Amino acid sequence: MPHSLEDIRRRIQKVKETIAGLGYVLQGTISRVYLTCGKPQCPCHRKGRRKHGPYFYLTRKENDKTVSVKLPRGEATSYRGYGKNYVRLKRLVKRYARLSEKAIAAVHSSRAPRR
Repeated sequence: MPHSLEDIRRRIQKVKETIAGLGYVLQGTISRVYLTCGKPQCPCHRKGRRKHGPYFYLTRKENDKTVSVKLPRGEATSYRGYGKNYVRLKRLVKRYARLSEKAIAAVHSSRAPRR
């Protein structure tokens, strides 16, 4: 069932409003890491012993290079939320593009000369 141009415009407006309400967005992956320290006598170096951590890192690409940044203690949950917002943004932009294609087709089909 084809949608009217007005209906498509309303749907586009709803997508724009959703995008505007997303809040912060962050591209990258959050990882939890356990590490050994530099003290050779520390139990973390023994097999089967617990390492230090967890520490949380944000990893992303910058200028074709992988960059990892240690996150502040206790902030991983917030950063994960920003990452989820980024995924939502990508999905919404794709929807916006599909709706825009439909709107463009509707505009141009209404302007086509009749024979």
